[in-house]
Amino acid sequence: MPIRWTVNHAERLVDLALDGEVSQEDATLFFDAIEAAGAIPYRKFVDATNTLAKIDEKILAIVAGRMARNQSRSPIAVVVPATGPVDGLARLFLLIAEADGDRSRVFRDAVAARQWLDTRK
Repeated sequence: MPIRWTVNHAERLVDLALDGEVSQEDATLFFDAIEAAGAIPYRKFVDATNTLAKIDEKILAIVAGRMARNQSRSPIAVVVPATGPVDGLARLFLLIAEADGDRSRVFRDAVAARQWLDTRK
């Protein structure tokens, strides 16, 4: 599955990894699952180091619609590869999610991302 996630209720954290190409169905299943788990307000750690740098307008529309519907103001840390276009796509995702710099960041280092996210409990 291109999106793998765990929900840690004790830490109020959703840990997800994107691997390969994410489909519209994958994105919808992810949002359905975290909504059902009551994890929308939780912090999000997104590992995008193994995803494909591909823009799909339909997936962006799903993400934007679900983020707007949920109106979550939870912190989001996204880890991207050291080089390549995924960085720009991550920033576009955060822009669509209306996640400002105080509550979202793009990182190239997972340790730094986790440390930053841990300061936003």
